[in-house]
Amino acid sequence: MNKGFFVFGIILFVFVAYFIGTNIYSNFKILSSSHDKAMNYYNMALKSFEKKEYKKCEIDLEQAIELEPENKYINILMGKVKLAMDLPAEAEFFLEKAFNNVTEPEKSDIPILYDTAKMLITNKVVQKNFDFKTRYNKALRLYELVLKIKPDSEKALLGSGLSLLKLGRKQEAKPYLQKLVEKSTDERMKKHASELLKQIKNGDE
Repeated sequence: MNKGFFVFGIILFVFVAYFIGTNIYSNFKILSSSHDKAMNYYNMALKSFEKKEYKKCEIDLEQAIELEPENKYINILMGKVKLAMDLPAEAEFFLEKAFNNVTEPEKSDIPILYDTAKMLITNKVVQKNFDFKTRYNKALRLYELVLKIKPDSEKALLGSGLSLLKLGRKQEAKPYLQKLVEKSTDERMKKHASELLKQIKNGDE
């Protein structure tokens, strides 16, 4: 092999490796910097939220969302701000968005998941944004996320069962309602689930 060609190959390899490495490091720095900025805005927003300075909080969160649009915690806080500002439709948008890509929720997410699902089903302002089927499908997904963390959650079992019934999926609703009857310590909730199971049975006959 030509010695000059061999040396040229080594130089070319080193140059390419350096170029790729520099770009990876540069991109990492940009991503890291973007995350740090977003978190700075989030922390400022959190302080404003605690002081009930909702407009200021909203402005900081808008900056944070621009940098990290899918960040769960930023979207949850924005949802809470919108609720505090009495904007339920906007609140629902951000709270649902917070869980769009979540498959393994955390225990601390449970109250937000409950509230967002309830909003989709009962809030008249939110109802105007979605058709009936979309609302119940969205609520069902949120209840099922709760059940991943808390499989015996009475609220989530009932919510899932009711959502499936509303969607006309009676047979799928039965296991949730049966489990609620078996596990619930709340007599009212147990009675409600039993009545729904009777309705399913009567409808099948």
